[in-house]
Amino acid sequence: MQLNNDNRTEHHYPEICENCGTSLTKDNPLALLVDTLRHQIIDIPLLAAAIVEHLLHAMRCPKCRKVTRAKLPDGTTWSPFGPGLQATVALLTGRYRLSRRETEEFLQDILGIKLSLGSVYAIEQTVSAAIETPVEEIQDKASNAPVVNVDETGWQEGKQRAWLWSAVTPELAIFHINYKRGADAVLQLLGSDFQGIVGSDRWKAYRCFPIERRGICHAHLIRDFEKMVSLGGEAKSIGEWGLAEETRMFDLWERFKTEK
Repeated sequence: MQLNNDNRTEHHYPEICENCGTSLTKDNPLALLVDTLRHQIIDIPLLAAAIVEHLLHAMRCPKCRKVTRAKLPDGTTWSPFGPGLQATVALLTGRYRLSRRETEEFLQDILGIKLSLGSVYAIEQTVSAAIETPVEEIQDKASNAPVVNVDETGWQEGKQRAWLWSAVTPELAIFHINYKRGADAVLQLLGSDFQGIVGSDRWKAYRCFPIERRGICHAHLIRDFEKMVSLGGEAKSIGEWGLAEETRMFDLWERFKTEK
């Protein structure tokens, strides 16, 4: 979706000296600019839907008398909903998790677009079908990546408890909603044949991968060492040792990155 930004800078100069009334306009060459106070106002302009109407005229050939009707321009479909509107609906219902009725109200109130609940649902299905192939391609790349960081968090799907799983590499991020939080869900995310290294916390679901192919999240380890320090006693000395080792490891990592 292309945004129509009206970014501009307006210059304002005093016309007369507020002390003695001397002119400060360009007509007075002795008036000098000595300072500028910057004040910005951020606002959202009124939004409106862009409607393009295609009139497909039919013409009768004067020679053979056949009637020929014009075709839609290349890239134009018979759907009354353009790609920008479809993307907006998918964003509102999929990412921002608005209900279809709330999405219907948003489009009406903000953009002046009247859509039925059925149309909102139809757009959702169209977008889902359109992104199915790219999602499969990303899924395949994640399944064959040498290193993938994986995590899960609670998710509400309708009235049912679910989990939002994520697999992230430097090049991609893929999300998967699953009603389970066990190893089966991890294998659905990465594939049962995944042979790379998994970076994760110590949740038991990740034990489906051998320890030599697991990288434990150091943020969790540091947090646990800090808890041990706060406990005092023998736990404190172990926690202090762990924090010192974490610091040493990251120092070595920074040296490796700068010297390689």
